[in-house]
Amino acid sequence: MPDHSTTSQPAADHAAGTPTGTSAIVWRVALALLVICLVGVMVRTAWLCDDSYITLRVVENCANGLGLRWNAADRVLINAHPLWMLLLSALRPLTGEVYFTTIFASMALSLLAVVLVARTATTASAATVGVAILLSSRAFVDFTTGGLENPLAFLLLALFVGTFSRRAAGLRRLAVLSLVASLALTTRHDLVLLIGPALVLAWWRQRSLVAVAVVAAGMLPLLGWLVFATIYYGTPLPIISHAKLFATGVPVRDSLQQGWNYLIVHWDHDRITIGALVAGILAALFGRRSLGDGPPWAALAVGMLLHLAYVLRIGGDFMLGRFVASPMLVAVLVMVRWRVLARTGPALAATVVAVGVGLWSPRPTLANGPNYRGQGLLDHGISDTRDYYYAEFGLLSPKRSPPIPNALTDALRTVGHGTTEVLILHVAGWPSFNFGPAIHVVDMLLCDPLIARLPTVQRHGWRISHLKRYVPTGYLETLATGKNKIRHSGLAEYYDRLCLLTRADLAAPGRWAAIWDFARGRYDHIIRAYIEEEYFAPPPQRVALATMAETSEHTPWHAERNIGVYEGGVEVDLGSVQHATEVAISLHSQGHYEISFLRQGQVVATATVVTRSAPRQGLETYALATPAAARVGGFDALLVTCDFGKSADYVAAMGQVRLRP
Repeated sequence: MPDHSTTSQPAADHAAGTPTGTSAIVWRVALALLVICLVGVMVRTAWLCDDSYITLRVVENCANGLGLRWNAADRVLINAHPLWMLLLSALRPLTGEVYFTTIFASMALSLLAVVLVARTATTASAATVGVAILLSSRAFVDFTTGGLENPLAFLLLALFVGTFSRRAAGLRRLAVLSLVASLALTTRHDLVLLIGPALVLAWWRQRSLVAVAVVAAGMLPLLGWLVFATIYYGTPLPIISHAKLFATGVPVRDSLQQGWNYLIVHWDHDRITIGALVAGILAALFGRRSLGDGPPWAALAVGMLLHLAYVLRIGGDFMLGRFVASPMLVAVLVMVRWRVLARTGPALAATVVAVGVGLWSPRPTLANGPNYRGQGLLDHGISDTRDYYYAEFGLLSPKRSPPIPNALTDALRTVGHGTTEVLILHVAGWPSFNFGPAIHVVDMLLCDPLIARLPTVQRHGWRISHLKRYVPTGYLETLATGKNKIRHSGLAEYYDRLCLLTRADLAAPGRWAAIWDFARGRYDHIIRAYIEEEYFAPPPQRVALATMAETSEHTPWHAERNIGVYEGGVEVDLGSVQHATEVAISLHSQGHYEISFLRQGQVVATATVVTRSAPRQGLETYALATPAAARVGGFDALLVTCDFGKSADYVAAMGQVRLRP
């Protein structure tokens, strides 16, 4: 029969085995000192990472009345932590800024999570061990701040496991578990793997229609968000789900290998985290007797294993620590329930081992300071991310210079610039935050609603979360002008339908039908056709010289007569064999262009044009001497391409071409 008991947990259960007298006082003092030390370490290591500024750009746009948008023109959910985004959006009007707000909110939430770890422990000695592990863990310390959702996840996970660990199994506990789980899943949807088994077990032990109603009521915050996201964004899933999971183009075998590499790198650089995670899983699976009376702890072990399987499947992450910090915290919450840690000898040994292993690790947390220099890029594309950004975005860094929100937008408005610029970025965080809403940022990795649905063009040498994708021909002009100029007719149709979700009025005719059609994959065949037909090997745009109109100097790159230069380049048909001594060509600024001289489709000579460093001043004409091989043998076409890896501006365009005898 189901257990419907609503008996509260006896106070003695928490205190079982607690040392008395001098020993208890010593452990409480040790615990207090370690918590104070952890707070000091949190302050000394406090920072924001580049990815946090992706969310902070949304927060700033929301504060400026543009809604929960990354680009002002698009309703696109660009992060996987909606509750964290909403929390920062609520705090931003109160403080008037986001840098200190994000850091101090993160530290407060992380400290509350540590306090809950101590309260979940059976004794002060067990709590001391748990705090010692957290203090020594690079994964935990690095992401007590950082600007991502981890601190909020830490707090909600500590609340969930603390509630789950209570002996009582009544409907009231089920209601609390459901509500906390709902908030946790709104913080990150993939936490369902970590806490889902425990929640299902808690419901199963109370299984009844009333229990179903209790769980459903608790899940209302998550349900409310999903409904809002579907209405506002046109989909309940963030766009990065496509970029990182659904449309990567990376074989499953390669993702699994990278995920395994992610765990191995942690073993090399943060052994206390991996050790605690393994110990917590084993304790939950096989240590029911040593954990004492309470729920079946194996449910938490299953959750931790499922979460690790998910990390393996998605290939981990490029940030050391980010995706192992949460399951490690759950492991610590299990470990502090060990009865053996109520004894002074084992608890002292465990504390010494935790601190010792932490100090033995590269760049131990206790040794970090205001002039932190980490390890940079580690192995397999995984990095010590705090090393890259602490100097500029670290709270105590003597060189701290966080970006100024909307700085470029304000500057453009000051000089009377009223149009939106389109800009491609490969680092979408702090630059986009700095640019502001007058710059429509095209992120080729995660945030663009169309590009994120395309697979990577890198078969080898890719870096997790940095998968290179091509920009479809005509897409940039489409964004700049508002007219659909995408060359591939099928993809152009797909984009029109996508705009019903992201740009049309919420109640626009046909929008609800489009939401349903995208949800059931009705248009997937269109994008697959584009991928098969031209995505991986884009053909050049072909234009006849005779049809090219004259281009005025400094015209915008997206002006009607100009031609965008994409991966396939632009092939200009000259109509006949030419022997011109000079070619004059209009090109967009800050580009590294290559001009190939063709005859009957074969390259007879090449030349390079590096345009002047005049950002966004439009097209300028460059005179290019014809290479001898082309001048003597003749050429009947020109192929204009851009080496984006060498260019300062990823937007390339050309205007008219003139041949001079």
